[in-house]
Amino acid sequence: MEIRTDPNRLSADQKRYLIQELGLCQERLAAQIGSTRATVWHWVNGRRTPSYMACKMMRLVADEFAISIPEDQELTTEAV
Repeated sequence: MEIRTDPNRLSADQKRYLIQELGLCQERLAAQIGSTRATVWHWVNGRRTPSYMACKMMRLVADEFAISIPEDQELTTEAV
């Protein structure tokens, strides 16, 4: 069975990367996408998974600021 991942979903590492690249705190990103700081904290720390729409909103914010979010594998190799 093939496992498909939703291309709009973001991993915790990708969310951290986006926040860092935007130069925003979690609270400001939450305001940008219509969420709360606590919810974004849970996403970034991998405790909860954002909805499809929240991921789509984060990707739109990244696009607005011309930020390319690398694939998870690229983020893992950068950290090493």
